[in-house]
Amino acid sequence: MFQVNIRPLKTYYKTVTWGALALALGMMTAPVNADPTPTGNVVYDGQLLSGTNFNPGMNESTSVQVYLENTDLTLSSDLFVDRIGPDFGSVLSGTSGTIAAGTQVTDYIFHYDYPGKAGGNQTSGTITFDEPILGLIIFTKSLDNSDSAFGLSGVTYYTGKDRGLEKLVNSPNGIDDFSVSGDALTYNIADWTTTTLVDEIRVIVAVPEPSTALLVPLGAGIVGILWTCRRKAKKAGC
Repeated sequence: MFQVNIRPLKTYYKTVTWGALALALGMMTAPVNADPTPTGNVVYDGQLLSGTNFNPGMNESTSVQVYLENTDLTLSSDLFVDRIGPDFGSVLSGTSGTIAAGTQVTDYIFHYDYPGKAGGNQTSGTITFDEPILGLIIFTKSLDNSDSAFGLSGVTYYTGKDRGLEKLVNSPNGIDDFSVSGDALTYNIADWTTTTLVDEIRVIVAVPEPSTALLVPLGAGIVGILWTCRRKAKKAGC
């Protein structure tokens, strides 16, 4: 009697099924924040690169420079922030808090160092993110403390006096103020000014959820393979 060896057929369908499943999982879109959109006297300079020097006079610009520092970073410990949502307040008033360890975040560092040492260089503008702002690190001590969590190798960070925003009403530099939109997506810079030093902050932003859109057609394909295999099973024992 003529016999058919069904083992290769069984192996084939199992291989295709598991291969399709692995492909579906592998094609899940990784959580990546889109580039933020600046307006006014703000520029987005992309990924912060090794060799950048943030000391006064070393990275001057007439605009506030915004750099992507870390993306999809999992906090290893609770992170203190000077302002936390939903009401971020202003430089003069607002609520501080912590972002819990284990939270995945993306952070951006803002740097303003106007050329020269003269005052009168107030600047304003906005930058809008695709995911909500979780917290703001805006004062010198907090910035220095957060370098260990966010600082990149090869980047020289300024750790001197008045690194963060000025909040003294009688300061000769004025108040480096800000606001955050109600949807927590837009950071508004209000009259930042510098003389011999710099203005810096860190903005901590949520990471988008992984996209599962690609899994729908791939999942349908897997179902089709399994259905075909069941039909073959009736004839060949697949």
